Amino acid sequence: MTITVDLYAPYRSLIKELFPNAFIIADKFHVVTQAYTAMNKIRIRVMKEYGAGTHEYRALKRFWKLLLKNQDNVDYHRYYPRINFKYAELSDSEVLDRLFDMSSELKTAYEYYQLLLQMYRKNSCQLLNLLTDTSSWNLPPEMRQALKTIKKHKAEIENSFVLPKLTNGPIEGVNNHIKVIKRIAYGYNN
Repeated sequence: MTITVDLYAPYRSLIKELFPNAFIIADKFHVVTQAYTAMNKIRIRVMKEYGAGTHEYRALKRFWKLLLKNQDNVDYHRYYPRINFKYAELSDSEVLDRLFDMSSELKTAYEYYQLLLQMYRKNSCQLLNLLTDTSSWNLPPEMRQALKTIKKHKAEIENSFVLPKLTNGPIEGVNNHIKVIKRIAYGYNN
C-alpha cells in the first residue's frame, strides 16, 4: 500500500501505527512550499535591511517572482529596459545577478532553492543527499528551517522519487471545495 502525505508529523505517526507496512511518500508540493516560503522571507528581510525608500528595496520588491522562478525558465537572451536599474537593458539573468550583488545570503538561498527544484525534476537521490549535507551549505536561518524539514522527511522524499506522479493534490482540492461550499452556505438551513 502506498500513502501520500503532507509534512504534518501526527499524520506520519498515525499512518505508521495503522498501516505499518505502508510505503509513505512525502507530497512534493509541501516540501517545495517550505523552501519557497523561506526564500520569500529572506527576500523580505533583505528588503527591510535596506529600508523602504532605497533602490535596492524597490528592486527586490519588483522582481520577487524572478527570484522564485524555476531557473530553466529564466530568460538569458531577451533584454528589456528595467526601470529599477536606470532603464538599463537587462535580461532576467542579469537582473538576478544584480539582486544577488545586494545580498550573498539571497544568492545562497536561491542556489539551494533551485537545487531543490532540480532534485524533483530529476528525481535524484544524489541531489537530495547534497541538499541535506549541512557542511556544504551556509544557509540563512529561514532556509535552515526548510533544510531541517527535508532532513526529517528524507526517507519519504526518497520514496517520492520511486512514484513521482503520486500526489495528494486532488484530495486537498476536494477538501478545499467542501470548505468553500460551507463558507458560502453559512446561515442557510437544510
